[in-house]
Amino acid sequence: MTIARRALAEVRSGGAALESGKGQVNGTLRVSMPVLFGHLCVAPIMLELAHEHPGLTLKMSSSDRMTDLGRRPGPGHPRRQSGG
Repeated sequence: MTIARRALAEVRSGGAALESGKGQVNGTLRVSMPVLFGHLCVAPIMLELAHEHPGLTLKMSSSDRMTDLGRRPGPGHPRRQSGG
C-alpha cells in the first residue's frame, strides 16, 4: 500500500503545482493504474484536473494484470532501440 500512497501523493502534488497558477496546461497525460485505485483515488482527481485545464487530454487505463517491465519482448514485439 505504500506505493499506492506515494503515487497518490504525487498526483496531488502535481495538482497543487498546477493550482499555484502557472497558466493553462496543454498536451496529453497518460496514466495507468490498478482498477480499484484508479476508480477510488485517481479518477476524481483527474476529472477535476480535466475541468480546470480543457487543453489537457487525459488517457487513463486501468488493469489488475501484473506487468513485468523488465521482460524481453516476444515475437511480434519489436525491441526498443536505445540511443547512444
